Amino acid sequence: MTAPQVPHPPRRRRKIFRWLAALALIFATTISYLYFHDTTPPDDADLCSNVRIVPDGKNGLLAFQKISVEQLNLYSFTTSRGLDDNVAYNIYIGRPGNDAFIAGFLIQTQPTIEDAIGALASPYFEFPHSSSSSAFNADTTSFRVAGKAFQLAARAAEDHGDFDSALKYVALTQNLAGRLLASHGSLFHVSASAEIEQMGLFETARLLNNSHTSAITINSLRQIYQDELDWTSAYQEAYRFHYQMLALFLDEIKTQQATVAKLVGPRSDWYYQLFGQLFKVNASR
Repeated sequence: MTAPQVPHPPRRRRKIFRWLAALALIFATTISYLYFHDTTPPDDADLCSNVRIVPDGKNGLLAFQKISVEQLNLYSFTTSRGLDDNVAYNIYIGRPGNDAFIAGFLIQTQPTIEDAIGALASPYFEFPHSSSSSAFNADTTSFRVAGKAFQLAARAAEDHGDFDSALKYVALTQNLAGRLLASHGSLFHVSASAEIEQMGLFETARLLNNSHTSAITINSLRQIYQDELDWTSAYQEAYRFHYQMLALFLDEIKTQQATVAKLVGPRSDWYYQLFGQLFKVNASR
């Protein structure tokens, strides 16, 4: 009795196997080349950020970052009074019936709001770049809560018929968005600027829908938004900033001065642990 014949794979399948093997070889060769081959760094002069050196005492952005976030945070205000977070949420989205809470919040935070206005009036508003990748983690909370405080102040003024004060705080909201956008910061700053501008636009829409809003007030609103914010330049500058931060981070890795946690914060996810091990291996080379 003859042994059963084992069918050979079709020719088409063998051809696919050959192509896959060839691609795997090319991929392995490319990775090995990139891993073991050192080349001259590229000319990245066009990716350098347009940093402006500003004296710390005249930099409104630094003064803004020193403002008490807790004082301007409506959630902290409601929590300190034993209220549910839904109260603050309902206030932020504009649901009626919360006038007393808004008034109490604005009375308590008025000194801090004035500090924010003073910082915004500074001649310079520049994100201070540093020679360390830790600048990547710049916090934007102070700007967001200040924008919310301006928004609530505009709403309260409108509800009380004080349209001049409402215009003042809408203008402050737009001014904060514009100055933060032009501060040569990161994408986090650009994102915060967009959020703050939306706060002002929300209150602008309320003013325009108010039957008591005069033609003079409407004309003033037009002037506030007459100059459009330069989002294109801001995104370009933010990408330059991120490029420089990552370049600094890679340099720090080579000298074993950085970890993944420094860039992304403490995390327990397996992939962050894996990247951390890989960076340690490469840093030891």
